[in-house]
Amino acid sequence: MKNILVPTDFSAESINAVEYAADMASSLNLSLNLVHIYQPPTSAYAELPMPPVEMEKSLDELEAHLEQLRLSMEKRTAGKVPVKMEL
Repeated sequence: MKNILVPTDFSAESINAVEYAADMASSLNLSLNLVHIYQPPTSAYAELPMPPVEMEKSLDELEAHLEQLRLSMEKRTAGKVPVKMEL
């Protein structure tokens, strides 16, 4: 099965692109792969990475948001399109 790879940053524009890709995948019998690239933020006061605990919490929130989007696209396509995700 062929795939459509859709990057998302969760903005309104990227959600629109994800929805368009899901509709296209449904009509062409393709699978959908949602991808979000995570760049660890730096501290507000220095160029140091976030503490590991805060970074893990941030990753958990992003993963939950991506999972919610995945479920939404499965519902939009009535389960006809396999939707995968990668953070």
